Amino acid sequence: MFGVMRAQAADIDGDGDLDIVACAMVQFKDAEGRPIRPASFPSLVWLEQTAPGQFARHTLEMGGQHLSLDLGDYDGDGDIDIVVANSLGSAPGDAEVWENLRAPHGHPTPSP
Repeated sequence: MFGVMRAQAADIDGDGDLDIVACAMVQFKDAEGRPIRPASFPSLVWLEQTAPGQFARHTLEMGGQHLSLDLGDYDGDGDIDIVVANSLGSAPGDAEVWENLRAPHGHPTPSP
């Protein structure tokens, strides 16, 4: 994953093992020096641990600009949510909470 700014481990899917969530900030400049957000680069990824030391990659977002992230139960429902700190065009201190909405089969469905 290109441009990773932070990665953290937590049990995102509630199956008893640690998964990994990583955020990235990728920025290029055009010929005039203006920033470009490349939509083709992952900016938020969940690596689901499917077996000890083996991970399935789930790209949650493409083209975002995240300086950092934190994991915790922000809505108090017992599962781990994701908070990302935004950059480039966002207000200072702007953050998004990706609420972990567990799907019936046990996998989370984060949504900003």
